[in-house]
Amino acid sequence: MQTAEHISVENRCRICNESGDHEVFRIREMMFGTQDTFEYFQCRHCECLQISEIPANLSSYYPENYYSHKKIATKNKKWILTSALEKSLINTALFNTNYKLSSIARHFVSLPSYFFRARPTLLQRAGIRDYRARILDIGCGTQALWLQDLQRVGFVNLTGIDPFAKGDFSIGRINILRLDASELAHKTDQKFDVIALNHSLEHIPDQFGTLASINRLLSPDGTCIIRIPTISSMSWKIYGVDWVELDAPRHLYIHSKRSIRELARRAGLELFDTQYDTTAFEFYGSEQYRLNIPLTSPESLWANPESTVFTREQQLEFAERAEKANIDGTAGRACFFFRRTRRSDHPTGT
Repeated sequence: MQTAEHISVENRCRICNESGDHEVFRIREMMFGTQDTFEYFQCRHCECLQISEIPANLSSYYPENYYSHKKIATKNKKWILTSALEKSLINTALFNTNYKLSSIARHFVSLPSYFFRARPTLLQRAGIRDYRARILDIGCGTQALWLQDLQRVGFVNLTGIDPFAKGDFSIGRINILRLDASELAHKTDQKFDVIALNHSLEHIPDQFGTLASINRLLSPDGTCIIRIPTISSMSWKIYGVDWVELDAPRHLYIHSKRSIRELARRAGLELFDTQYDTTAFEFYGSEQYRLNIPLTSPESLWANPESTVFTREQQLEFAERAEKANIDGTAGRACFFFRRTRRSDHPTGT
């Protein structure tokens, strides 16, 4: 395990603009096991951990087998009656409707797996009322898997943007655009009821520009959902540079609770809720890095569910640790809910 380097290097935080001698860390690339080392520093003011210099060859660390580029097959064929019964359960779960029909349906079917992959609790917290909600996924990946699950649930106004998409295209009702948030904000007057960043913000160089663009793209009562790893976690204290969520050099920023709130405030967004959603991955992945096992290694539990690196008892312990961290707020993954600042004089860019 590597440790922080206490050296006098003048760095300027790209989140809060604090300059000075910040604590420096050297972090290895461990997803693919190249072991390339990158310098990060943690701001002494806002506590955001950030890469000191964004690599010029950053795209080379997103190869064809990077997980968000993979195509995942889904089974769509079901009996018409089965689909109708499942739909009634979904309507009840999402919008508290169809109680009578769903009370009958639950005797024959259960909620499908794609419903849970669509993260219904996040949609409910965002105040979604019907399937016409306009939803934007920033950094959707080349397959837009979350949007595909939303489409199967029944949503009809779905847009995904990703600067690495292979051109503009459609998947059913989903429109995928090869754009970043700033480009979309300058290109359209369209507003969105939900804007989600599902573990994409940490990959984006222009943090303030992205959130300022989200402010312009949100409808007046819209919600921005940002799911990211957070340095304000027990795992960072335990594992240090072996923490799996660091993912150097792809993760350019690992926000603290303070830094993400301050960044959003500058962009005219206010935090109104936080939920924690870490999993056992945070713990077994970090333990693997301590053992020098890359994430994509055949030995890795992430790449190979049959891996015997950890016993069944250890895997259950990792899951229990994740559940406890989510409950007590020390988890390494969090979901932050923002809305447009409701004061007319909110600060922007200061």
